[in-house]
Amino acid sequence: MVANKEIYIAGRRIGLGTSVKGSVEVNRSTTQTFDGPKGAGVKDVSHTLEIGKLSCDTFEDYKELSKLMIEMRSNPETITVSETFVSPEAGNFTVYKHYINCLVDGDEYEMSAEDLTASTLKFASEGMNEEYSEN
Repeated sequence: MVANKEIYIAGRRIGLGTSVKGSVEVNRSTTQTFDGPKGAGVKDVSHTLEIGKLSCDTFEDYKELSKLMIEMRSNPETITVSETFVSPEAGNFTVYKHYINCLVDGDEYEMSAEDLTASTLKFASEGMNEEYSEN
């Protein structure tokens, strides 16, 4: 199965991605009652998202992404990660994960003598919606 992966931040395609790691911050609680334990959960939970990427190819891309990361410290944006699967047996389909109201939670980079400079962008999100389409 072949997959095509793309990352969009605030509607802008972010190239040179190397990894995406998302996690859900599920909080559950249990309260003891006279009738036994009663569990409580929530439908909408926060998420964290970590994007690994190589530094930008062009000066313009570098400036635009840097400006966007500074703006997203206080102005939330939507981040969409899409993955298209191509399978002769199962057909083609795309999974979209829309992370809602994301704020920058970390912006790190690593420069080494052996590898290209890489960035790790971290975000806190109010929630995530999944969407599917058959191609």
